[in-house]
Amino acid sequence: MQINQTQINHNCGKHFRFCFEHGSEDYLFVLFKCDCTVYTKNGYLKARSGDFAVFDRNLKQEYFCEDVDFIHDYIRFIPTTDLEKSILSRIKLHHLFTSFDTTEINSILQLGVMEFYSNNQYKNEMMDHLVQALLIKISECSMNLFSQENSEMYVKFLNFRIDLHSNPQKYSSITSAANTLLISKPYFQSLYKSYFGITFMQDVISARIQKAKQLLRFTQKPIYDIAFSCGYSNTEHFTRQFKKETSLSPTAYRTKQK
Repeated sequence: MQINQTQINHNCGKHFRFCFEHGSEDYLFVLFKCDCTVYTKNGYLKARSGDFAVFDRNLKQEYFCEDVDFIHDYIRFIPTTDLEKSILSRIKLHHLFTSFDTTEINSILQLGVMEFYSNNQYKNEMMDHLVQALLIKISECSMNLFSQENSEMYVKFLNFRIDLHSNPQKYSSITSAANTLLISKPYFQSLYKSYFGITFMQDVISARIQKAKQLLRFTQKPIYDIAFSCGYSNTEHFTRQFKKETSLSPTAYRTKQK
């Protein structure tokens, strides 16, 4: 990836107008931090703070504001590998993305700018990976994997799943899980499968077995204690499920790992 320029929280002041009438030598990603007007394939659209866009190098690149300080994050780049070109091909260019959670994008941008202005030995390699990660995140939005209205719900589910895999013993029923997110049980099941490609209960079992493997391998806890720590009410159920998932009993797995 060739990175030509990048900045975060770049303040251009009032009455700012950026315009390359016939495009430029590079692609441009912009995360807007103020209300402004943006040129897209659908004409001029109003953008708000938190909206973002990726501009095609071959089309007019234009955005402007009048009455407020124009603040934005941006990266000017040129993909150089087949992988990078493939990722970029999945992104809607000259499209204004609105109402998406930009927490991850902000984090990647901040790391990217730190690397860009650093003198680190592996600076170029880090920038390649960070910009690729940024483009992948944008491509998820671009492919409508999650609708704009559903973006906030996806983040809630993602945080929920992270906690599930950290503390699988807390989760045992679909009803309680749905209540945690304040939605109905059928809607919860439908969204979970669509977001992660696995049912909630399958994911609970997977998280419990992974935790059990760690405890069997790295502690001397008795089997009944491990079963309880992973959310099982009795050793027999734990042993049956562990063997079904791994083809080994908990004791055999522990012996094999040693």
